[in-house]
Amino acid sequence: MQVFRLANKLQLKNIIVIAINMTIFIVMSIIIGTLIVPSSSDSFSIDKPNIGIINEDGQSEITDSLLDTLSLVTNSQKEVENDREKLQDMLFYDEITYVLIIPKGFSEGLLAGGESVINTKKMVSTEYSSIVIDKMINSFISTYLTYKQNTSLTDSEIFEKINIDMNKTAELEIMIEMNKNVNLEKFNYFCKFALLMFFSIIANVIINGSSIYRSKKLFARTMCSPIKTRNTFFEIALSCVIFIMGAFIVWLLIAFAIFGTVVFSARGLLMLANVIVLLIPLISIGILIATLIKNEETINFLGNILGLVMGFSSGGFIPQEMLSTVLKVIGMMTPGWYYVENIDNMTYYSLESITGTMFLNFGIMAAFAIVILLVTLAINKYKKVDKF
Repeated sequence: MQVFRLANKLQLKNIIVIAINMTIFIVMSIIIGTLIVPSSSDSFSIDKPNIGIINEDGQSEITDSLLDTLSLVTNSQKEVENDREKLQDMLFYDEITYVLIIPKGFSEGLLAGGESVINTKKMVSTEYSSIVIDKMINSFISTYLTYKQNTSLTDSEIFEKINIDMNKTAELEIMIEMNKNVNLEKFNYFCKFALLMFFSIIANVIINGSSIYRSKKLFARTMCSPIKTRNTFFEIALSCVIFIMGAFIVWLLIAFAIFGTVVFSARGLLMLANVIVLLIPLISIGILIATLIKNEETINFLGNILGLVMGFSSGGFIPQEMLSTVLKVIGMMTPGWYYVENIDNMTYYSLESITGTMFLNFGIMAAFAIVILLVTLAINKYKKVDKF
């Protein structure tokens, strides 16, 4: 384990840099999580979202009746332009949380007795309140078709009956204690920033460990020893993994101190498993970069740039559904996309409904790691031949 011990000494010389990186990203994640996630409340109030309307069908009795029906469950209805960037900005800044797009031909389709489809855009974090709007739209369409196909009522009479049906209310008395787990949502942002933090840490750790390859004296001494190339590579990788897992344990203890038992709840444990799976491809990417590039400053710079690109394109800063098509394509070519998708699913959806997607994303992240490691091993093999 001669190479392993040497790599550990190189890591310890730069432990302060790693600690500073961790501190910066942890503080940022706490601040942003606190600002974005609202405080918990023991009271219950009806949540009526603000929605944007894009009416491509024009004004008609059907569209007017539909919007009147939706006014029962919305706070405001605002006509907006069908401009992707403007809609993304309005959703991001919470001016609206739901966009209703009434397509051209919607009224004609219903009048003919056929089903019509309405397009929508919504925020993941407001998915539950948006479900009410979805149900109201579906209920309006199905009720109209039922009356149209089974009665001789005029459209005006049908809309009047729909309005009466929709205005029916029931009194609800909550008999259980309200318990919104705000810490889980804050832990969501804590985990998303872990993507950037660990990429930065890995870049530094890999720089230290791969110094053996960049230093002529260290490289010559290592290569002259009877150690196989594969063993040398795995001993350096083992040293890097140990220091990275040490950083993970420190991060985990800080998370537990801040968020309490939510970290070890069912959802919290799945998020931790997601972080661990992410580390595998990130380490592989770091080792590949260090294998290809000799200059330490370039490796550090490239590691930070790739971390930022992965963070933005995978939805670490902006919700995935609000990203442009180009950013989505870039994000899906990185393991970060599948990591963030798992984090959001584990926060906002039932665990039973996301099991298949979760394990699929785990498999994709693992596949990234395997492919990158195989490429790195092949490069190292030819590098030794060329060096001598």
